[in-house]
Amino acid sequence: MREVVKRAFELGIITTYALRKLNREFNHRGWNKVEPHALAAEEHPFHFQRMIHRAIAHRHITLSRAAYLAGTSVEEIRQQMVLVGTDGKVENR
Repeated sequence: MREVVKRAFELGIITTYALRKLNREFNHRGWNKVEPHALAAEEHPFHFQRMIHRAIAHRHITLSRAAYLAGTSVEEIRQQMVLVGTDGKVENR
């Protein structure tokens, strides 16, 4: 949570006052050493995946570069690209 608050401050979403107040609260509750709750679900980077697919479609990057950036194989990228139809709708696996 501390990193989320820090990032919110860096983006100008919260003020210096709010940052300091939240840091004091985290320290008071002991959250500076242990997160208060475990994450509920695994996160999936859908936005990054869409950006990669768009970069391929516009021929800004190759399939091999896309696979490298996504941390997967070229074949997996090809399979993902096939799932996106010409109407722009994404089929579910």
